[in-house]
Amino acid sequence: MAPSAAGIGFCWTWYGNLPHNTVEHAACRKARCGMANATTRLDYRVPPEVKDLIKQAAALCGLTETGFAVATLTDRARQVVQDQAVTKLSLRDWAKLNAMLQSDGRPGTRLRAAGRRYRKARR
Repeated sequence: MAPSAAGIGFCWTWYGNLPHNTVEHAACRKARCGMANATTRLDYRVPPEVKDLIKQAAALCGLTETGFAVATLTDRARQVVQDQAVTKLSLRDWAKLNAMLQSDGRPGTRLRAAGRRYRKARR
């Protein structure tokens, strides 16, 4: 379908017996939408002002509250997992790491001693 004014692509999916409009996701590219196979449920209690804010944001995106919540939680969860999987370095630390990787790589006396201690401890 055509993108909305906000530039978000949409697709119609089935939630139970009722269609709902949700942010396009990978499962929608298949013949059958993955939302129809949902088997788990999440319940949250939020203050009324938070619910009103979510309702307003969902309406602005042209989504149901559920569709908005699922899309937002999924995006944030992916971001958190990605942030934990990636080590970020400052430019100074990157330069130090790069210099160490480019060096001749011969172990120094302390590293050789640590290797000997390790081999001795394993015996």
